[in-house]
Amino acid sequence: MKRALAVAASVAAILFFLLQSVTAQTEQVTATVETDPVPAGDDAADDPAIWIHPTDPSLSTIIGTDKTGGGLAVYDLAGNELQYDGSVTPNNVDVRYGFPLGGHTVDLVGFSNVGDGTIGVYTVNPATRRVSNVAAGAIEPSFTPVGFCMYRSPVSDHFYAFAQSPDGEVEQWKLSDDGSGKVGGTLVRSFSVGSNSEGCVADDIYADLYIGEQEVALWKYGAEPNDGDNRTRIDTADGTGTITPDLEGLAIYYTSDGAGYLIASSQGSDEFVIYDRLTGAHVGTFQIVANGVDGVTHTDGIDVTNFPLGSDFPEGVFVAQDDDNPNGNQNFKYVPWGRIARAFGPNLTVDTDFNPRGGGGGPGTVREIPVARGIGDAEELRFGAGEAVELSSRARPRSQEPDRRHPVHRGRYPSRGDRHRRIHPVHFGRGHHPGCLPHDRGAGGRSREEVQEQAARNQLAPADRRGPLLDAPRVVDGGGRRRRSAHARPRIDPPGDRGPERLVPGEPDRPDHHGQGQARSRVVRG
Repeated sequence: MKRALAVAASVAAILFFLLQSVTAQTEQVTATVETDPVPAGDDAADDPAIWIHPTDPSLSTIIGTDKTGGGLAVYDLAGNELQYDGSVTPNNVDVRYGFPLGGHTVDLVGFSNVGDGTIGVYTVNPATRRVSNVAAGAIEPSFTPVGFCMYRSPVSDHFYAFAQSPDGEVEQWKLSDDGSGKVGGTLVRSFSVGSNSEGCVADDIYADLYIGEQEVALWKYGAEPNDGDNRTRIDTADGTGTITPDLEGLAIYYTSDGAGYLIASSQGSDEFVIYDRLTGAHVGTFQIVANGVDGVTHTDGIDVTNFPLGSDFPEGVFVAQDDDNPNGNQNFKYVPWGRIARAFGPNLTVDTDFNPRGGGGGPGTVREIPVARGIGDAEELRFGAGEAVELSSRARPRSQEPDRRHPVHRGRYPSRGDRHRRIHPVHFGRGHHPGCLPHDRGAGGRSREEVQEQAARNQLAPADRRGPLLDAPRVVDGGGRRRRSAHARPRIDPPGDRGPERLVPGEPDRPDHHGQGQARSRVVRG
């Protein structure tokens, strides 16, 4: 009997080892395009950002930094250099769409300018695809910024820039029109990561900020100005986890159902680590090897998009800085996202429905967020003080409803009778997509009190429970009315003003799945 148990234990240990080996396997993919080399030698190229053209995605560009020679480069999708602005010395760069400036909306390109210790702000001219300076004046952090990323708030629809120092200091700056058609900055938050950090990326849907402390850990913070310094560790970066230091670039692969991936550059192992965007769980690891285009090593910055960029990248693209380029100075490599997705078994998600140009889900938008499987159709999670938000774990059947979805989403659901338990694509921007049913019945901006109330909710959430679910409320829309499900039948309001609505916390009335009472909020008028 003992011998049989010993044999069984040995077999179990072997199976566990084999499973771990399979899980830890690094998949290999190849790039299809590389950019022209940057002008400067040595360690010069650093960070790329993908800019999507508003009318013809095949005209999209990659904006890359040259931190040594001093320049911001613009490349087309064939890797050809279209522009090189040598007036700045950028390190990290990021892009956000729909910024209100001078009575119009523009695409912002922000970067850390290590040359003069400022935050640089440019716009893109869609006609020429060239970038130009629109900063009202010097936006100067208290340190020379190296790490950098941008954020569009789903709570207030404000735009922010995060700047980081080599010592781990972080400052959050609010970007706004200064009244003259230029962009100014206001410091709204500062905190310390602890040690050298550079890579960062903000999630415009879940209001999360990911920061890579290069030799310590990958951290998730809140991205709102009042979120403080509470954080959750996603992975270690000291060699004990899946990342081999230094931890460098970070990027988010968005999907239309609210899921997706967080991708990190594991510089010490020449690899890229993928995490589940909702849970933070490790999904897989890949590296870019040579095949026509040389492989990628010792990567600093990365970027990714799900959006189809013409015939060369119909399923989106992943872009990485390459440290060693046999054809000259450093440059950037392009990998079709489909190659990465199908390198894994099971395959990763390929979702071309989500449109990054839609922005970050401003006031008055519907945001149904998927919750963990096995939880009921509608659950309420308490932020504290008896207040609750409602989250949906599945979409409602739509067999009886007309197909009012935005055209970009119709391919996601092939028929009106589709009953799959899928979450409706998140709707972004101000109000709703053109052609969609306006299901919020009011699209105005949130009041100062509502924004402060939302920030307070985030503050009240325990640090170990903050995340996509707790940062994605659907309570009252920007017009002061109750938000309705994206799949609910339309209803016609009777004429006349029925008065504003407000949330009233209720008493705990039923146990949740942990056996704890939960407070149901109700909506009252007047």
